[in-house]
Amino acid sequence: MAEKVKVSREVAEEIERIRALYDNDKEYLILSAATGFLTRNYKTLKHLKGHEVAEIFISGYKIVETPEEQVVAYYNEIKSHIEYSKSKGERNKAGEDAMKIIEDITGILGCKIKGINE
Repeated sequence: MAEKVKVSREVAEEIERIRALYDNDKEYLILSAATGFLTRNYKTLKHLKGHEVAEIFISGYKIVETPEEQVVAYYNEIKSHIEYSKSKGERNKAGEDAMKIIEDITGILGCKIKGINE
């Protein structure tokens, strides 16, 4: 089986809307993708080639997180370790320092990331 196509969250959401719109008619979706119909008519898919969209309907897709989403996931993982430590009556100084570093770096870079400094 072919490897899943890597897509953004936005593309994945559009693919799911299209699937629902066409009652998940796989044959029709693959044909529509291969002929370029979907890439011409859906703004979110315009940067893809027809065969890439067809491959999504054949093999599926995997959502690739944006760098911001990766930072938030890492930040939240540290946060959960800190909360676990607190539940055991302990302090996780290394985790607290790591969270502070992430907050400082995003501030220095002028990045506003929901869940960290927004």
